[in-house]
Amino acid sequence: MNVSDQDLKHFKSLLLNDKFEEAKKILVQNKGDFKKELGVKIPSALKDLPRDDFATFLIPDDVTRPKGQHLFALKATPNGDCLFNAISLLVCGNESAAMVLRLLVAGELYFNASFYAHRHVFVDTIRSNSDLSLDTLFTVALTEAGADECSKTRSKTDAVKSEALVACTRGEWSPFLHILGVASVLSKQMHSIYPDVNFLFRSLIHRIVKPRASVTNDPLGNEDQVNILWSRDGGFDNCPGVWYEPNRFIPVVTSEDEVADCPVKQENTAGTGRKTKQRTLFSFMKATPVAKTSSDNSCPTTGSSGSVPGKKRNAAAAKLSVDAKPDVKKSMESTKHKICYKWKDEFPWLIV
Repeated sequence: MNVSDQDLKHFKSLLLNDKFEEAKKILVQNKGDFKKELGVKIPSALKDLPRDDFATFLIPDDVTRPKGQHLFALKATPNGDCLFNAISLLVCGNESAAMVLRLLVAGELYFNASFYAHRHVFVDTIRSNSDLSLDTLFTVALTEAGADECSKTRSKTDAVKSEALVACTRGEWSPFLHILGVASVLSKQMHSIYPDVNFLFRSLIHRIVKPRASVTNDPLGNEDQVNILWSRDGGFDNCPGVWYEPNRFIPVVTSEDEVADCPVKQENTAGTGRKTKQRTLFSFMKATPVAKTSSDNSCPTTGSSGSVPGKKRNAAAAKLSVDAKPDVKKSMESTKHKICYKWKDEFPWLIV
């Protein structure tokens, strides 16, 4: 199950040159090898892998915890392939399957582009938040490459195919659309976990994602849920008016054992003997709603904010509307020439 950079480039070339039959043969072969790998029992059930305590704190309280168990984040290599590294850890116990997952997701998206262009998650989000539009939500699920293609061709299907080509390149960061593709490749239900921040598009990203097979009534296979967290590696900024912007994906697992020396989210109020909930990292963050945009089956020419892991902010974030931006200038003026150590009081567990 070894897929190299050259293999990915060759597969991408086949797609670009319309050599679809040859590309499908490669998919079938690698899918078979991957399924054999999934049949191997994962050693130690992931319990011996290094844990990410900071990412564990980002897991929101509204994520269901199995009775008697705890959720913990594991460390994954943050090299641009972090989504596929994280998935490989969860299903194989190591990161060896990351590149074959890239290839399989690329094929899944490219050959089912129309399905993903009109995925039900976008409609479901509209039902819970009528202030958003299908066009805006679709843009949030893309990288800059996909959004540019969408704007140029006015075709959501072409935008999905563009994201398939992004998946063919090692080190390219993944958008929400890739998570939709991963669920289908694994034939597993996935939980895309987004921290509890006041983020306009959280209702789109923070959700259970089902594979394509379950939607089309095909056999689903193993229903074990896979949990992925939109986390952050370094550079956490708690200045007023600053958006939380994830830059990596982290695998999340359940365990009956508490992690050693891990701070708890509940603490006793001094002198009262009662428990109070510790303030979260994101209690200072605010978001201003944006105006609703029109919706149709074609791609929007502009988008709104979306925070996704990556060297470049996703297209929606790059085109963040003026009304949706935090008032950074005002915040900077009000705190100019001041050094604020408030975070030491609010987040004492960050101090080693």
